[in-house]
Amino acid sequence: MESSPAPGIVCIGCCVIIQNPEGHILLAKRKNSYKEGYFGLPGGRVEGAELLTDCALRELREETSLEAKHLEYVGVVREWQENFPEGGPNSFVHFIFVCKEWEGSPVTMEPEKAALWEWYSLDNLPDPILPGHLAGLKLLQSEETVQDLV
Repeated sequence: MESSPAPGIVCIGCCVIIQNPEGHILLAKRKNSYKEGYFGLPGGRVEGAELLTDCALRELREETSLEAKHLEYVGVVREWQENFPEGGPNSFVHFIFVCKEWEGSPVTMEPEKAALWEWYSLDNLPDPILPGHLAGLKLLQSEETVQDLV
């Protein structure tokens, strides 16, 4: 019988895939944070009793200044992190949404945490991308709605 990982801290968050009419995806390179140098989607942790869609909308606005007109649920990704810094979560649950209609232009609202937001083709994504975010992009292109990264 295979043993499962020890229980730990679980973090719940939301990511938003911003997809323009050409099908390109908005990503930024992380800096001064965990997984520095990795590319990621706009997103972050759910705060208190915040609704998932409210979290997604808030994170999108806080990180890019974009105001989503409509969010569509894509799926959920669970990501196990054995080597997360001391005291941090070791299991992330990412709720993935896609937004194809928004107001505004992407602005780097947190320049201390991310480089410029740039558009990338799904056929030519930068490397590396945060594993949970990459799994979310794969869900967008599939008919599945759940991905476990253990």
